[in-house]
Formats: sequence, structure tokens, C-alpha cells
Amino acid sequence: MFITYVAFQPVAVILVRKMGARLFFTSIAVLWGITEICLGFVRHWYDLIPLRLILGAFEAGVFPAALYMMSCWYPRYRLQQRIALFYFIGTLASAFTGILAYGVSQMAGLGSGPDWWEAVSDTAREPSTYANGIAGWRWIFIIDTHAEEFRLSLYLQHLGDFKVWAHAALFMLTTTTNYAVVYFLPIILREGLGFSVAAAQCLTAPPYILGCLWMLVLGRISDRLRVRSPFVLFNNACCVIGLSLLGFTTPTASRLVGAFLTTAAGSANLPSTLAWQANNIRGQWKRALTSALSVGAGGIGGIIGGTVFRTEDAPEYRPGIITTLLANGLMVVITLAMVVKYHRANRRAESMGEVIEGLEGFRYTL
Repeated sequence: MFITYVAFQPVAVILVRKMGARLFFTSIAVLWGITEICLGFVRHWYDLIPLRLILGAFEAGVFPAALYMMSCWYPRYRLQQRIALFYFIGTLASAFTGILAYGVSQMAGLGSGPDWWEAVSDTAREPSTYANGIAGWRWIFIIDTHAEEFRLSLYLQHLGDFKVWAHAALFMLTTTTNYAVVYFLPIILREGLGFSVAAAQCLTAPPYILGCLWMLVLGRISDRLRVRSPFVLFNNACCVIGLSLLGFTTPTASRLVGAFLTTAAGSANLPSTLAWQANNIRGQWKRALTSALSVGAGGIGGIIGGTVFRTEDAPEYRPGIITTLLANGLMVVITLAMVVKYHRANRRAESMGEVIEGLEGFRYTL
């Protein structure tokens, strides 16, 4: 799924400008829903592969296109609150996925399909082994704007800007930690901390609820103060502390605190990093490319985060802990480098009248 999810994102932001937001989002929502329905008729795990690849292609358009539209519509210093609210919906849904997963796991042996399936294949008489799924939907208000003329050469020319790659790297490193937590927090709680399956699934909810509140509060403060990097660094520091407690302490209480800190701060850093890049990138197509690259890099972070916590590493999970610690450390280095770059550019603009991003009076957000 991540393969097509990453590959189709640069195309998606072009399509949303060409088709218009209403037609684009409606089309991929319908196609996404049809694909989800098809998943309910799968009988073997290998039948899931093409459907998951198709699902990734349709899902690829949602996040970068929505982020791009919000960055074009909202003022610079009202943006993080809106991105935080957008993420709030998804994070709140994530809070209850563990509980839902436990409920669905109790349906083992149910849902073998209608009786007429038995006439299709002899394997229909075998006990059903495929998993049942529950799909969640996220809704946002969408708007249409008029696009600048698209030229592929100009679109790709923005790949030479260091800022584009730096912000994409920040989001990739952020999602490395977040996807690791999403996929493996129940496993860590069960095998690393000794909770039962039911308790581990239910205990995934409180950290995400904290994360919802955390990102909304920081988003409001960040917009009011008109700065981004201090909040990115603050969340990195909290993640480092949380991961250290989770990986290098023994008492269950301290490891639980670590899980809360890592989940909440990691969730809050998603809107922080995205708002920072949106504030410092100008031009519709440059912003479109940056949004697509950032979210695509986030998909790569998902691949990394989905592989670093392994069952055989329980209960310390040192490879996963070290990988996510390094990710947060690299974020600190890149953030500080970008702050220096932006500060110097702003000083040159003040003292020498240098024009930034082709707009007189524009200043980078630190």
C-alpha cells in the first residue's frame, strides 16, 4: 500500500488543481469506498495485495491535496490550528482503533461469506481465516481556487530548492516515530509490559486522547506567537524523554509515562512540521510539490516505522527505540539548521533589501 501511496502523491496535487477540489475529493472517496467494499469479498491473503495497492493509490490523494488546499486558503498564522484540527479527527479515531481491533478479534470464525460462495470454490468449505475490517472516514470542508498555469518543467524545477527536501525530511522523521507507535504500541503494552490482550488494546486510547489535546493547544499557541521551530524542538525533546523511559527503564509506571509522552508529542509534531513548511513555501505549484513530497516522505517514514519494532526484540525493543531516538535527533539537527538559514535570510532582507521567495516584504517563519 505504501508503494502506491508514496508514488501517486505528486500526481494527486496536480489533479486537485486541474479537476477542482469538489470533483477530486468526491471521486477518490467513491473509488476508495468501492475498493474497501471489495476487500470484504477477499478469501485469501494474497488477494489483498492488488486491492491494497489500489487503495494506496486512491488514499494518496487525500492528505497532500487537503494539506495543499488548506495552505492556500488559510492565513499563515491561522494555519497550524486548522492542520491540528484536521489531524485531531484522525488522531481521535486512532484512539479507539485498539478497542475496535479487540472487538473485531472476538469475531473469529464469523463472516465466512454467503452460502453461494461454496459453489464457487471448494475452499469455501474450509474455515474462514481472513480478518474482518472496519473502515473510518475523515471529513473536511473543501474549497475551490483558481490554479496558476501548470508547466511540468517549472513544477520539477522546485526540486532544486533545499527547503523542499529539508521539510520533507522533517515530516518523514516525524512519521517514523508515529507509525512505529501506531503499529506497535499494543504489542509493546502486551509483550513488553505484560498487559493482557484486552488491556493492551484499550490502553492505546488514553495516549491518543492526550495527543489530541496536546496538538490543539500547541497549535493555538504557535499561531498566536507566530513561531514554529520552538514547538517542533519541544516535541522532539518530549519524544526523546518518552522513548528513553519506554526503552531504558524497568518500572511499568515509568514505561507507561514514556508511551504517553511519545504518542502525544509525536502526534503534535505532525501539524507543527507541516505548518512550518507551508509558512515558508510560496507559489501554488511549489507549495503543491512540497506538500506532495512531504506527505510522500511521510509514507517512507511509515515503512521504516512499521519494521523497527519486532516481536523478537521484546521486552526492551532496543532496535526500535534507538531508531526512533535517532529520528528525533536528526529532526533537531535539521530544525536548527533551517532556523539558522531562515534567520540569516530574514536579516539580509532587513539590512540589504533582499527579496525572499519572490515577494517584497516576505519573511520566513522561524
